[in-house]
Amino acid sequence: MSATAVLLVIASATAHAGWNFFTKKASWPLGFTWAMAFVGTIGLLPVGAYLLITEPPEPSGWTFVAVSWMLHLA
Repeated sequence: MSATAVLLVIASATAHAGWNFFTKKASWPLGFTWAMAFVGTIGLLPVGAYLLITEPPEPSGWTFVAVSWMLHLA
C-alpha cells in the first residue's frame, strides 16, 4: 500500500473522530451537524464547479452521480 493511501486513511479517520467528538460536545448536535454540512458544501462547491468545467464526467459517469445523489437523499 502506498504512503499516500495510508496518510489518506489516517486523515480520514482523524477527521471522522474529530467530527464525532465535536458533535457530541455541542449543545445542539443536530444544528452543529447541519452547520458543518453547510460549511463543507460551500467550501467544496468551487472545487466541484472547477472540476465539472475542466474535467466533466463521461456520459456513463452521470449514472453514478445520479445513484449517489439518490442514496444521499434517502
